[in-house]
Amino acid sequence: MPTTQSPKPVDRRSFLKSSAAITATTALAGAPAVASAQSLKNPVNYGFIGSGRQGSNHLKHLATVTTGRCAAICDIYPPNLKKGVETIGGNPDTIPDDYRRLLDRKDIEAVFIVTPYHLHVPMVLDALSAGKHVFVEKVMAKTEEEIPKVIAAAGARPNQVLQVGLQRRYSKIYQTAMQMVQSGV
Repeated sequence: MPTTQSPKPVDRRSFLKSSAAITATTALAGAPAVASAQSLKNPVNYGFIGSGRQGSNHLKHLATVTTGRCAAICDIYPPNLKKGVETIGGNPDTIPDDYRRLLDRKDIEAVFIVTPYHLHVPMVLDALSAGKHVFVEKVMAKTEEEIPKVIAAAGARPNQVLQVGLQRRYSKIYQTAMQMVQSGV
């Protein structure tokens, strides 16, 4: 009769060492399309709408990506706009009023929308209409009725990328940790 061994307990130190190794191999916490899209000679110019707490967190990670360049940041709250510029560095243009001014720029290929979620759908629709690739933070829509509008707009533009953020589900560290838990490690 085969015997089964119970998994060895993982002490805190071992878990943290493993987690650190996983984190080191997955340096970018978001925006995988920007990270792999182009060469250093031709970085993706992107705009950023909403540089509050979550937006600044994204900007902190994007500051390490050399295949993308933040060309402009838009936020209607001056302290957030200032913090966003300081976080990303590189002296992006600032747009303190209307995000559509950012979308009108021909040099911006992609946009990040990290605003209060009731603004996501109108901004996504405007960004897709302006020909931009879009990353929108979760949740994508405030109401169920808005979802078909976004699906239709994205479907009408098959050459544009629409990516919706998920709470760390894209993160290799969380995926690996979940696999470790499920396998009994």
